[in-house]
Amino acid sequence: MSTKTKVDYCHYNETQVRESGLLSPERMTEVTAAIDARISPCFDAHGVEIPKAKLADCGPAKGRMLFMRFDHDRDMEYMRRDIMAGVLTDAELELINDACLSAQSAAKDAERFAKAEKVEAWDGGAFWGDEYFADMEELCDRIVSDGGEWPEYVWAAEPETVFTGLDVADVVEDAISNHGWEDMDVNDFNGVAELQAALDKFTEANAAVHSYQPNYKKAVLLAAWKAAEQGA
Repeated sequence: MSTKTKVDYCHYNETQVRESGLLSPERMTEVTAAIDARISPCFDAHGVEIPKAKLADCGPAKGRMLFMRFDHDRDMEYMRRDIMAGVLTDAELELINDACLSAQSAAKDAERFAKAEKVEAWDGGAFWGDEYFADMEELCDRIVSDGGEWPEYVWAAEPETVFTGLDVADVVEDAISNHGWEDMDVNDFNGVAELQAALDKFTEANAAVHSYQPNYKKAVLLAAWKAAEQGA
């Protein structure tokens, strides 16, 4: 008989957990207050506080831990996640580690959808999850072939120009960084004007080359598309 290893670390920070909606706002207030209460200042042998060090009560599994060198917000976040693992119940911690990312994404999508323009007729590309479809026919064919449930909506796709402009400095940046001398810049090279002219010509020639991104302000409703496919 196998036993499940107890999880003692939270993979997500407080903002992500809050945005996921997996815990109630009241519970998140309790969690944040409990985390704050478990962080203590650290002092040297002379009683002087060490500004970039904290003592943290991480719960029975880990006990009190010393965290040092808070040079970045992510260092504090790491400590708070460690503490949060000791504040949450086992059931809460397991739920968050298993479902936080998908729940956060769903909550964010729901918020975007509530604010978005809803359209039924659409002749452009679309995004279903992270996947781009060149047109609605291609999207509908995929849904039908997958045999899955139809989503309520997908996001309209909008084109994004790949090259909006190139500068000589961008082109030579790696060479300067890897092989140049200290304080070297683009003005130390010859033929800069000629290269810039060529880059401008290249940008113009590729003005019609686009990538596509989801337009979170326009949701394409699929009820009519679903009905048309099922009636075909």
